Amino acid sequence: MNDEVRKFLDAEKNAEKLVESLEKIISETSSYQTAKEELEDTNENLLELIKSIEKVANSSYEVIETLKEIGSQGILIKLSKIEDEIKEGNNQFRLEQTKQSKSLEGIKKLILFTLFSSILAIIISIIALLR
Repeated sequence: MNDEVRKFLDAEKNAEKLVESLEKIISETSSYQTAKEELEDTNENLLELIKSIEKVANSSYEVIETLKEIGSQGILIKLSKIEDEIKEGNNQFRLEQTKQSKSLEGIKKLILFTLFSSILAIIISIIALLR
């Protein structure tokens, strides 16, 4: 082979290697672009998560500050007062219920007495008519 043919073949091999290298670079660039887009999506999701966490933290801080202002002792005292009021309400309800039950018993007795008296009066009237 002559020198020029060898140089041409070497140049052709180098051109093929260059094309292969360019194809690899294009492929890697594409995968880097995809990775970049995925990282950008992840970054956006992380920012949204951070904003949500920030809102929760701010709300929690406000609740904690309010609880500090009221104080745990104050909360317990108020809960105890509410419990006492509920107990008192229940006691009053039971007393009223007992009073109503007694009233109903009295009404039942009155109705039975009236019914018995009416039946007795009817029987006496029938006996008087039969004589």
